Formats: sequence, C-alpha cells, structure tokens
Amino acid sequence: MKRVSVFAMLAMALLLSYYVGQSEAEEGPIVQAAPEAAVSVAVTITGKNYCLLCALAKGDVVGATHPFAKLNALKVTEAKGADGKVLAQLAGKTLHYLPNKNAEALLSGDTHAGKDLTITGRLFLAESTLAVESFKVKGGPVEIEWDEGWGELPVGTLSTQQAL
Repeated sequence: MKRVSVFAMLAMALLLSYYVGQSEAEEGPIVQAAPEAAVSVAVTITGKNYCLLCALAKGDVVGATHPFAKLNALKVTEAKGADGKVLAQLAGKTLHYLPNKNAEALLSGDTHAGKDLTITGRLFLAESTLAVESFKVKGGPVEIEWDEGWGELPVGTLSTQQAL
C-alpha cells in the first residue's frame, strides 16, 4: 500500500511539473528583456539633490556600505523641455542619475547633497532616469569643474612645504 501511494505521489509531481513547464513555455519568459532603444528627451531640470537612504530609511544609514549609503537622487521642482515648455507632470517626482562621467559629482556623497541644482541633460521618462550633460549649483559658479586633486599643493622639498 505504501509503495502504491509513493508511486502515485511521484506520478502526480511529475505531471504537475510537466504542466507548469508547458504553461510557462506558452506564455514566454517571466522576465522580459529591456527595450532595444530607450527613448529620451532633452530637458533642463531644477530640483534638490538628496540622499535616498537618509530620506527614505534613516535607520539603515548606519549599517550601509559606503557607495550606497550616500546614493543621491533629484527631487524635481521644475522641468522644461528643449523647446522651453514646462513639463508639469515631473514636479515633485524623484529622478535617478544615469551613472555617467558628468553625474559623478552628483551621484553619491555629501558634496552636493541638499543643494538646489539646475541640470541640463536627457530624460528617460519611462525609467525616471536623467543622463546629466551639465549642471549648475544654485548660488554657485556658472560652470563647475570637479577635479579630484584640487587640494594637493606641489611641494619640492620638506623645507618648502606649506603649513595649512
């Protein structure tokens, strides 16, 4: 009797796995590939750069690893298309930065966290992602060139070192 019930259970499991596999094959894969070419539009966006983890889950900041602890995004206050037309549907939305060279200074860290920015770039609306071409800090210089070695002073010998 035990052999018959074990055999019946194995047969049912085999049939069930066959039917599940058939239904998945008919419906296609569960995960769809990304579209071949994402659509972007030229924009100028004004907003506040803010730390995502600090704003959304402040208690998790302590245990977060460095690159992700200070990951920033942009809270939109105003957005305009290339033609100057206001894109009202973006006001109040959060946009994430596409990690390109121009967005390096904005993507993470405290340098620009909490600052008001005006960014010119390409907006991938379906992905809520912004490819930064250039940016200005409100109240800051017109163009900012961020250089990692700005604080290094050239020193020839020990006697010519500058005391700071």
